Amino acid sequence: MIDRGRIDPEAPLSTYLPEFTGVKAGMTMRQLFSHTSGYGNDSADPVLLDDTLTLAQAVDEIACCHDFPIGYSVGGQFAYGGISMHIGGRVAEVVSAQDWEDGWQAALGAPLGISSIDWQGLGPTQNYMIAGSARSNLRDYGRLLHLLLNEGWSNGRRLLSRDAVFRFWHDNVGSLPVIDPPPTASAPVLYGFGSWLDNTRPASQRPLIHSLGAFGFFPWVDFQYGLYGVFMIRGLPGINTRGFDVYLGMLQSIRDEIGSGSCELIETFDDVFADGLEGGDAPR
Repeated sequence: MIDRGRIDPEAPLSTYLPEFTGVKAGMTMRQLFSHTSGYGNDSADPVLLDDTLTLAQAVDEIACCHDFPIGYSVGGQFAYGGISMHIGGRVAEVVSAQDWEDGWQAALGAPLGISSIDWQGLGPTQNYMIAGSARSNLRDYGRLLHLLLNEGWSNGRRLLSRDAVFRFWHDNVGSLPVIDPPPTASAPVLYGFGSWLDNTRPASQRPLIHSLGAFGFFPWVDFQYGLYGVFMIRGLPGINTRGFDVYLGMLQSIRDEIGSGSCELIETFDDVFADGLEGGDAPR
């Protein structure tokens, strides 16, 4: 929607949702998707989990009755949570005049050849938890990661601009205070547009972005080395609190294996997504 000029990421939220008034009216889409909007620490809020509501109804309730935590302000801190992305998802529905899932499928799902991605991972609902209920099979998720690695080009066409992909690269935390980050986050916290940045990567290199979750699911895109993938660990919540260094070690092993030329999966890896690698614009 930003690419299409339908959303200005720096415009006040009230431009799209006039029901947000007062200080909440000044939140921006960039802040909503980088956890710097003023909301946070709210991923278990009942309004996000109420399957009797639609996304529109849930966001109306947030506008009416959910204030910022005490001491929080618009753009004043990084605080990880789910309400802000809920609001951002509703903005996408309004500007596209489509249900969130239908809009996703029309804009990206169908052009990518994806059929499995929806937001029903926590049970049937129209109150889509934008920040945490998506589900997919591995092939379809791989197509999405490849789209990002390939800077918006897939299936012989451009689906996202490079500028859109580069939004994932830009750290939105900076010097803001980091309030109650999830246990999977390590200092210094670097967060882009709905994605974490590897804080061990030198600033002179292209980044590694990821979405390390609490339950052992870790998708990543390494723009420096031209790789993407998913690590999945079955275990209890909090298994990832042992540290990001475990995953860095696994990533380095993959890079070493490919660099040595002994990786037997390279041919299969290329073949699976060959249709997404055809065409011009220097795809990788």
